[in-house]
Amino acid sequence: MKKVILTSVFIFKLAAASIAQDAIFSVILNRGNNLIKTEKNQKTIVLGSGLMNHEVVHVSENGYIALVHEVSGSSLEITEAGDYKVSELEVRLKERPATILAKYGRFLMKKLNPDENGNQNLNVTGAVERGDVGLIEVDLPKINDLFGDQVTVSWKQTDDILDYVVTIKDKLDDLIVEKPVTGTSYTIDLNGGQLKGERMIIVNVRARHNSELRSPDFGIKRLDLEESEVIRNEFASIKMVANANNVVDKLLIASFFEENQLLADAITYYNEAQSISPDPDGFNTLYNNFLIRNGLKN
Repeated sequence: MKKVILTSVFIFKLAAASIAQDAIFSVILNRGNNLIKTEKNQKTIVLGSGLMNHEVVHVSENGYIALVHEVSGSSLEITEAGDYKVSELEVRLKERPATILAKYGRFLMKKLNPDENGNQNLNVTGAVERGDVGLIEVDLPKINDLFGDQVTVSWKQTDDILDYVVTIKDKLDDLIVEKPVTGTSYTIDLNGGQLKGERMIIVNVRARHNSELRSPDFGIKRLDLEESEVIRNEFASIKMVANANNVVDKLLIASFFEENQLLADAITYYNEAQSISPDPDGFNTLYNNFLIRNGLKN
């Protein structure tokens, strides 16, 4: 009996793998009552849905979906209502020249589809302290290498508090900037004002009217020229083909930085993507998964 059960499980896994391999696209963003249709039935599209060659995608009025091709990693957005054959969408995609961004489409797909045990292949680099009384939770590792000039510091709102103070010190613990902030995010420009020329800073967030309610300190260190040379060359190639107003391209650039363990830079691009995303629910799912697999959120 045990052999029969094991064989059945093995066959089930083979069938599941076969189904997964048949998917042409995966859905990474989805807005509206969009459907996957076949001759016999239809089902609602959700984040991560796989689209098969024989299926038809129905995009509702004011609907939107963003797709990544399973094999090539190339992305495709559909913004107009109507029915679209998956086979024809693939042909449309193949008519475009492949770009370096496709590599990070494949990376994003791997993160969207965890392994058979449900694991997200978590990177536990620089896990943040969580759950301690009095701590404000910030979406950053404790130590951050930074390639770009800016870093967005975001934190979880505590109770009904809206007013915070962001403190920035140098590596000798001398105060550089103390900035009152209303809301739960602040973008630091290391090329601006008093921060210009600083190679490493220490950031802290506290409640404006309760100094006991604060975050841990977070270190942010600029990559030196030698460290950043390889990143710089590939990023230059990416920027040549990326559309500055395309939410998917920003997500793929975030994936580029995540793959290179530059999480602060990835977070900056997630924030840029959020500002133009047509699908806030789907975006929030992607961003929360990013935080969890990198040990930044429980």
